[in-house]
Amino acid sequence: MDDPIACPMPCETCQEPGDCEDCLDCLLWPASPDDDEGPSRAPRGYAVPLPIEAVDGARARLTTGARVGLVLRRHRRERSISQRALAEDLGWSRSMVGRAEVDASALSLATIERALARTGHRIAIVPDGPGSADEVTDDRWGVPEMVARNGAGRRLPPYADAIYRTEAERIQDEGLVGHRQPWAWQHPRA
Repeated sequence: MDDPIACPMPCETCQEPGDCEDCLDCLLWPASPDDDEGPSRAPRGYAVPLPIEAVDGARARLTTGARVGLVLRRHRRERSISQRALAEDLGWSRSMVGRAEVDASALSLATIERALARTGHRIAIVPDGPGSADEVTDDRWGVPEMVARNGAGRRLPPYADAIYRTEAERIQDEGLVGHRQPWAWQHPRA
């Protein structure tokens, strides 16, 4: 006669299909979830594929002035302060902070040194060649800092979380302000 049906899955709990309530493979045996060839949906949220080539290209084009600006923005983001508050701390005008965050190359070296000292950074001259282990590379700047822009081409606020919206999400949101833009942002949860 017939042999008892043994569970094909390497599960220590169950001896036959359906014994183990924790094992999804056992509950669905003889079909497995991988057998379903239904329509696949694009992942949403942080699982959406990121524009890696665009980030790498933007990192390759970074200038020293832009790096200083990114450090200032990172400092503001980590402390959740406005440009006005940073300007007050540095003794600058708010517009000077805004210009420095875009490109600090117009500032004097002494001004940049003072600003970086407030953020816990310093300017260093390193020998040309292979980088040292403690050298900061451009890999630390992610997608929000490198490629995420609003409809006017400006960076998103440093205190907000950048969200990449797929084409399907943009079509679904048609009628909302800014629905054609691939990047959106939201205030971080308190």
